Amino acid sequence: MLARFFFYLEANVLASAPLPSAASYLLASFPKLFGSAAGLRVLKAADARGWPLAWGFGSGLNRGEAYPDGGSAGAAWAGNRRMFDPRSPHLEAAFNVSTSSNFSAGERSGSGGNHGSRGSDGAAFEDAWRAVAAERAAAGPGKAWSSADLGRWWALASAAAPPSLRFEPLLPGACGDPASCVGLVFGTLECICHWDGQ
Repeated sequence: MLARFFFYLEANVLASAPLPSAASYLLASFPKLFGSAAGLRVLKAADARGWPLAWGFGSGLNRGEAYPDGGSAGAAWAGNRRMFDPRSPHLEAAFNVSTSSNFSAGERSGSGGNHGSRGSDGAAFEDAWRAVAAERAAAGPGKAWSSADLGRWWALASAAAPPSLRFEPLLPGACGDPASCVGLVFGTLECICHWDGQ
């Protein structure tokens, strides 16, 4: 099992990072937290610290398992199923992305104040959140959600977020200034970077 753990890695800070300035965004577990009271606390914590919030689907399991199918030989999962939360008030101020679905990657909307919580994308995402929250509440605490349930929720939330907010981790050599970039728009592989190299 340990050998299979190394199929997917991300950097882990092994020193004291000066927070909040050292963090570019907060990545939360979609299967464990989306539509939950704990997820709402994560959203509020990210907002209080000035961090955009992103959701990561991971392996699509909510009980801490590392791989689908109990870690069977050859099992794999995509590390590129991530999306920024369009309700985050810090998203457009931090990165060259927009919460507006008519955005073309690399282009700034100009206003800087059209945050998802005030726009149709934020409202649609909030509707997805409420639908998942209702399912979680109806099932009660401790419910082990199936991969199919979690996949359906991901599809619902993904459809509510503009394509410019769905992204994958940064790849080596993909961006001219990797120190100021945090990921690649899913499908187009355009760099998601801080404004003015922040």
